Amino acid sequence: MHLDVLRAIAALMVIGYHTDGLIVGPNRADGLWLRYNLDTGVELFFVLSGYLIAITFLRALVVGNVPPDTRSFARRRAARILPGYWLALGVAAFVATRQPGALPPPGLLLPQGALLQGLIPGDTGGPLVVAWTLSIEAAFYVGVPIATWLLLMRRRSWSVSSLAVMTLMVWAISACVACVVAALFPTSPWSTVVLRGPVGLMGQFCPGILIALLQIHSERARTSVPTRVGWMLIARWDGCSSPSGPALRPPHSMRWHAIRCAERCLPWCCSALFESTEARTA
Repeated sequence: MHLDVLRAIAALMVIGYHTDGLIVGPNRADGLWLRYNLDTGVELFFVLSGYLIAITFLRALVVGNVPPDTRSFARRRAARILPGYWLALGVAAFVATRQPGALPPPGLLLPQGALLQGLIPGDTGGPLVVAWTLSIEAAFYVGVPIATWLLLMRRRSWSVSSLAVMTLMVWAISACVACVVAALFPTSPWSTVVLRGPVGLMGQFCPGILIALLQIHSERARTSVPTRVGWMLIARWDGCSSPSGPALRPPHSMRWHAIRCAERCLPWCCSALFESTEARTA
C-alpha cells in the first residue's frame, strides 16, 4: 500500500515541477520554487523501479532458484509501456509537423520509437521531450536480467551482503562517471548522453535495490525489520543529481527549507502510517 502512496507523491512532485511553466508574465519567478524544490520526483520513480523490478531477480540470486522468465518479463514490460508511448509519440510528432523546426530529422526521431532517445549525441529528445525517463527505465529493464544471468553463470547463489556491495559499487561508479564528465567535458555532445543517460543515472535505481535486499534479508532471517528503515533511503534522497543541480537553485529561503523538509519526510511518514495501520489490523 505504501508504494502506491509513494507513486502518488512522485507523480505530484513531477506535476508540480512542470507547473511553473504555466506561470507567465511578471510573476514568472514566483513559480520557480516548484522547479527547484520538487525536482526529485523523477528520482523517486527510479528508486521505486529499482525496488519493484529487481526484487524478484534478487530473490532468485540469493536462494539459487531459476530467475523469472526473461521473455515473459519483457512482454509484460513492453505491453505496459509501448502502446501508450507510441500513441503519445505519434501525436507529438503530428503536432510538431505544424511547427517549423520542431520535428527532429528521421535519424533522431526513429530511434525514439525504440526508447533510444538521449543515447545519440545531438538528440534533444523532441518532439516528446518528457519521455526521456522511459529510455532510462528501459535500460534498467534490460540490465537487470542480463546482470542476473551473468551472476548465475558465475555462481549458483549469492549472499545478500555480496549483492549489496556490488550495488554500492554500481552506485559509486555511476556517480563518479557523471561527476568526471560534468567537470571535464561539460560542452561535449557526449556529456548529455552520459549525464542524462543510463550511465549517469543508473545509480538512482540503487537505493531501491538496497531496500529490496534489506527486505530479502529480513525474510530469510525471520526478523521484523521496519519497512520505514528501508524507505528512509528514499526520504533522504536529495536532488543533487537532478538536471537543475544545486548551483542553479535560488538562495535557500525559509520556504525552500520547508518544502525540502516536507519532500524528505513524506515517504517516512507515509510508510510509518501504513505500518501502524497494518499492525492494528493484524
